[in-house]
Amino acid sequence: MKAVLIGTDFIKTSTGEYKVLEMNSNISLGVIEYNTDILDWSGIQNLVSTNQFKTINLIYPPYSANFKDKIVDIYKDNTEITINFFETQLNSITVPYVEDADDILTIRLSYDTTAIIDDEYCKDKYNFDKALGNDLLKPKAFIPNVTDDFSSLTEFTYEGSEPNFIIKKRYPLYNKYEFPKLYKVTSLEELNTLKGLVEPDVEFLQEYVISETVNGTHSVIRNISLIYGSNLDVISLGGYKINHSIPNTIWENTYNTNNELDKKDRAKYITYYYDVSTRLNYLADTDDDIVMGDGTTKIFKDIVVGDVLKSVVISGLPEDETTYSDTGWTGSYQSFVDNFEVITTTVEEITESTPISDLFIKITVDGGIVWEDVPWTIILVKEGDNIRFKEFNDLVIGDVIEMVDIVSNVPVNKTIENLEIVFKYNIVIANINVETKDVYLPLIANNLTLIQHNQCNSACTRLGPVPSCRSLAQCYNCTAGQCSAK
Repeated sequence: MKAVLIGTDFIKTSTGEYKVLEMNSNISLGVIEYNTDILDWSGIQNLVSTNQFKTINLIYPPYSANFKDKIVDIYKDNTEITINFFETQLNSITVPYVEDADDILTIRLSYDTTAIIDDEYCKDKYNFDKALGNDLLKPKAFIPNVTDDFSSLTEFTYEGSEPNFIIKKRYPLYNKYEFPKLYKVTSLEELNTLKGLVEPDVEFLQEYVISETVNGTHSVIRNISLIYGSNLDVISLGGYKINHSIPNTIWENTYNTNNELDKKDRAKYITYYYDVSTRLNYLADTDDDIVMGDGTTKIFKDIVVGDVLKSVVISGLPEDETTYSDTGWTGSYQSFVDNFEVITTTVEEITESTPISDLFIKITVDGGIVWEDVPWTIILVKEGDNIRFKEFNDLVIGDVIEMVDIVSNVPVNKTIENLEIVFKYNIVIANINVETKDVYLPLIANNLTLIQHNQCNSACTRLGPVPSCRSLAQCYNCTAGQCSAK
């Protein structure tokens, strides 16, 4: 028996109504990695026992390896059931042939362009909208030359400050820094003008439905279902809420002359407002000052392969960064101080992004030092008697950041007094790999630098079909963009 795992995204409004947004196969189940009980697995177990399946085949992309791990854990003591694994390559659009039989259950998580549900309804949002028809769950939509749920409007007014319409792409793999685009439409004339901006065959317009707020942020509800058998029966595994990145009251909305919502505000209203592969693979702003081996500084974007940078000895930190998790490693603070030494390291690789407009973190530490940094920057902090690396996105007020005074060559502690989310426009971000030491020193103020860890070995991105980060040493410490199973 064949089955496919599907994720369906819903909005719950402040009045308790529900609207369906889209349906997807090939979904990432990273949310269950740290809490597998977030989903109800009894439906799959009942399906297996009722049909007396002897074999379970799992076809999955690398970033859903945790689903495989959970199924293995469920049946680890059952000697009568064999589990076979078929991991597809990243961005694969086909799946391997797997033999089907009455005593075999094949669960597919990977995208398959030959499957109708994938290609016709998950990939093509036009077809998904048409399939919903006039269902009350469906947001009203305008699809050029296909459908117009607003055609009967003779009058329309709106006086709110939040967006009420959204232009989406028909197919996936679009530029998430640009789409979806949100608008505030206040009249029927403006609505008709907006319709004219929708590109036929590749875009569509929907009413934008404001969701309820959870802890001050809007959210999307994702339902996970297994569709199986010739009758397309459905087992619901439950669901979870995905909160948007910033509170809806963080700052006032801004619109341009076309009534389009400013890029800084999109994170309030949509979940996927950035490209994961662009954003998470970079740890530094190219305008950062980096301390060179001779004590001078150079702007990050001017650094070249072969440059020698200052670094420090961190007692107990392995030289091979692929053998440990950067944010999972801990060491002794006293040993760090006792063995502290300023040394050098060499730049082996540099990568830069295209210009992006995105959220950054603004940090204030004692002494009035203030700077802004990329959320995924990894720096050394002190926690009690230990030291560890921590991403900026995980820092909290009161955390103690380990710094270096590059004039006196001594470690310095600075306590975080304030953290703030800011938005920066058209910024190029970058990453370097430094060897043999994997840390370098970005200058933030006067003579003080951070102790920043580079990204793990970028060979992770060139391994082809990347297995789970947890089972492959070379990908153990990669960002989600490099090895999405993390």
